[in-house]
Amino acid sequence: MSARQRSLLLFKPDAVAHGMADQGVADVCAAGLRLVSRRRFEMTEGQLAGMYYRIFPDERALTAGLLRRYLVGRPIETAVVEGPEALARLLEYKAAARARLGAFIYGNFVHCPDSVEEAERQIEVFSGDGLGGGFRPTTTRWRDWSVAGCERALDGVWADAAERGRARPAAWTPWPRAAGLRITVPARWEIAFDDIAVFLARLLGTDEPGFGVRATLAALYDPGGLATPVTGERATELAAQVREFGLLAAVPAQDRALVPGEPR
Repeated sequence: MSARQRSLLLFKPDAVAHGMADQGVADVCAAGLRLVSRRRFEMTEGQLAGMYYRIFPDERALTAGLLRRYLVGRPIETAVVEGPEALARLLEYKAAARARLGAFIYGNFVHCPDSVEEAERQIEVFSGDGLGGGFRPTTTRWRDWSVAGCERALDGVWADAAERGRARPAAWTPWPRAAGLRITVPARWEIAFDDIAVFLARLLGTDEPGFGVRATLAALYDPGGLATPVTGERATELAAQVREFGLLAAVPAQDRALVPGEPR
């Protein structure tokens, strides 16, 4: 008989706003898990720090800033469940739900832990106020950018997301005509969001954290990825740097003859 386990299913603010929690809980209970407790509340910054205790804001200021804006002070819902292979069953549900909701911004409405230890830790975190303290950088500079400048940039990005949770944003590009090199993030990616943002900003000749954040979101979520106006030999040169970094690059059809190994 499979060992009984206890785990946590967290419905993020957009899931709560769309009334998805009731159906989600019903789905996992129908899969053989028992609901132990259920709670709706607004996440605190201390709880956020406890949930993402492996993320250090001094190292990943952009990620921490986006998570604060998305989660802190907004309604979430948690459900503690138990049963045979609870961890694996919740992970299957999360994957299916995210795939089904791919038309929404991020498609990332639900969270569940990856291990028994993480599950117990997060259940404890959400039964109280978390770790206490904040989830913000403690320095004034981050990656040669000012932390204050990063915060202003993140405020701007978030202010533009008026339709967040309803549909993905239209393809983002700051250029009037962007029919050149396209950059996308692989489906299975392990590079930190912050690293991608800094790389894209500097690759494309700017030192603005807001550009880096928007460019990374476009590379992650926009159809076709981040579109740029870069063509010709420059596109070939940048494409090589993009691939070496671990992202995907596509050059315009008219430039493919310049790229060794590209299909003609």
